[in-house]
Parts: sequence; structure tokens; C-alpha cells
Amino acid sequence: MLKSIHIDDTFFAGINELDQGQLSADVAASLSQVDRQIDQHAFGFINVLDRQDLVTKCQQTLEQISWADTLVVVGIGGSDLGARAIGQALAGDKGKQVIFQGDSTDPWQIKQLLATVDLSKTVFNIISKSGTTLETISEYLFFKQLYQKQSPDWQKHFIFTTSLNSGLLLEEAKKFNIMILEIPDDVGGRFSVFTPVGLFPALAMGVDIQELINGAKTIISEDLQLAKKIAVGQYQLFQKDIKAVVIIPYSIRLDEYARWFRQLWAESLGKDNLGILPIQARGPADQHSQLQFYAQGHSFASFLFIKLLKQAADYQLDQVDLPEFSYLEKTSFQQIINVECQATAQSLFNQGRSSMTLLLPDCDAFIFGQLLMVMEVAVVYLASLLGVNAFDQPGVEESKMLIKKMLSQK
Repeated sequence: MLKSIHIDDTFFAGINELDQGQLSADVAASLSQVDRQIDQHAFGFINVLDRQDLVTKCQQTLEQISWADTLVVVGIGGSDLGARAIGQALAGDKGKQVIFQGDSTDPWQIKQLLATVDLSKTVFNIISKSGTTLETISEYLFFKQLYQKQSPDWQKHFIFTTSLNSGLLLEEAKKFNIMILEIPDDVGGRFSVFTPVGLFPALAMGVDIQELINGAKTIISEDLQLAKKIAVGQYQLFQKDIKAVVIIPYSIRLDEYARWFRQLWAESLGKDNLGILPIQARGPADQHSQLQFYAQGHSFASFLFIKLLKQAADYQLDQVDLPEFSYLEKTSFQQIINVECQATAQSLFNQGRSSMTLLLPDCDAFIFGQLLMVMEVAVVYLASLLGVNAFDQPGVEESKMLIKKMLSQK
């Protein structure tokens, strides 16, 4: 592989069975089961990497809205977080303005949007596989009624990303001749970043989505061991009653990635009274807000750091005229933030806390594709080790039914 993510496990307390070749029979069997499923093309979120037709459709759809300068993405959870992560990490200044709108029903957010955009030059990308997501559909209905009052060709202001086989958005698209992008039926929401759910907003932002896909493919073809190492390490700690993981990117470009990871881990693993709770933190900011607890509070979590080895831009302190900070002379900000990451990991290790650090050579589309896919595969391995289904989320259905019931009785 020309360039790839690596893991530094210097501060991982305990034996990593995968590295030592000491896998127990149960662990080896769980990993092998997932390996066989990958070989048999059982996972839609991997198979979709070869769907060039989806990339082509995204490109064609973007050309059809060349008249618009703003794309508003209306989705929530898996229909939102992946594209947000891509946008924060990779978006430049060549694409459209992309605004993420759908993760709240707070009317203040709608007010802010209406004050920000020119509706005549805006397209709304409504994302819901089932077409029944309350937050998403309520906003679609609001903006639909707004456009219907203003324009006879209101349909051109909407693109639906949904199932092509069933659902309310599919019916609406057929009825009003609204543009539609496919979410494959065998890809669940939190695994959908490499479908048009993530690819179309990314393309609109000017991201090279083919490089994103190419990076993801290398994890499957060349580096499944990386995903296994993450999974086995987490499972070892789970067996030692460490049932949470704090993800701490030392790059503000990866804050949204940490939010994406949080959903992936929580919904895939948290069931049957099992799971590993994902917690999002931010380096170095949370050294000054949470580190005290992580270092000396109740020992309940391991830590997953992310370090960028090459920043997109860097600046150096050539001269330092404060004696107490003379050690910073000829030091760059990349050096400072990376040392902060390493020092935090070491200080936690000194207190008996385990961590791994993902080392990114840089943060371009190719590497970011790897970063997304490695966690999608790792969580499937880990779910197999824990004995849970990585692809369902029965725990959220009751609240959905209660919301519908309460609103029906208003």
C-alpha cells in the first residue's frame, strides 16, 4: 500500500493476542466467521464500493442542479453524520455551499437557515431510506409547502436519497417527478457513508469521491489486519471490564468523524446488555476539561487517539522572547499538537489506562476513506466477538412509536 493508516499500541496495557499469535479458539473462530462472510460478499456496506453506477448517478444529478449554489442536506443519524465527517475533513473551496439541517427539529435551526440561504438558488437533499423518519420528513413537508407557495416548478428544489424499492419518499418522487438517488436495501444507515447518502453531499462539496472509495477498498484488499487489531484490543479490554472507549482526535478536522464513530459503535454494539460505550472527546481541548477524570477517576474506559502526521498547513515559532517558554523556539504547531497527543497517552498509561493511537500520514480523501472503512469493518469483527448483531437497533424503536403516539394525541 502506497500510504496507509497505522496503529501505535505502545500504551496498550496487556498482551495483544493478534500480534502475539496467541488467539484463543473462540476469538479465532469469530474473526474467521467474519472473514468468510467478507469473502462471500455478505456485507452490503463493502459490496457498495464496487457500485460505479452510484458514483455516476451522483455525478449526473449534480450536473442537473448546476444552477444552484447551495445544497441543504436533511437527514439524521446515519443519513447525516458520515457526510458531515467527510465535509469537515475534506471540503475545500471548489464546491457548492453545503449546509446540514436535519439533525434537529428545533425551530431556531429553521429560522437560522431561512436567514442564511437564497431559497431560489437552493436544493434540499432529503435523506431517509424508509421515508418515515420523523425529523427528516417533517422538515421536507415544511420546505415543500414553502416552495409550493412560491414556485410552480418547486420539485426542482428537491433530491431524495432513499430506497428504490419501497417507502414514502419513493412514492412522493414518482408522484411529483422528483430526482432520486439510491440507498441499497442491504446497507443500513450507520454503514451508508459510501452510498449516495455520503457520496452525493461530498461530491457537491468538491471532494474526490473516487479517491475516498479507493482508500476504503485498500482496507478490504490489503489491511483487514488493522481492523482486527482494533477489534481484538477492544474485546480484550471488555473482558477486563473496560466497557467504554473515548475517541480523541488531535485534529479539529476530525471532530465530526468522532461523532460518526460514536453512532457506529453505540448502535452496532449496544444490545443484549452488552457493548462498549463510545465517548467523544477533543484534543487538546479536553486535556483541560476531562483528563483529570480519565486519569484518576473511576477506571472504566480505554482511549483511542487519532494523530495526523502531516497537517495541511503549519506554522513555526521562530523566536520566543519569554524565557519560561524558550523550549518552543523553532517549534511548529504540528509538533506541539502531536507531542500533546503522545504525552496525554503516556500520562494515562502511567495511571493504568490503555490506549491505541491511529497514525494518519495525512488527511486526504484516500486516507479518510481508509479511516471510515477500517471502523466499519472493525465494529463487525467486534460484534462477532461479543456475540451481538452489528446491523440491527431494536432499542430505538420504542421511542419512535411513543413519539408518533404522543403527537397523534396532541
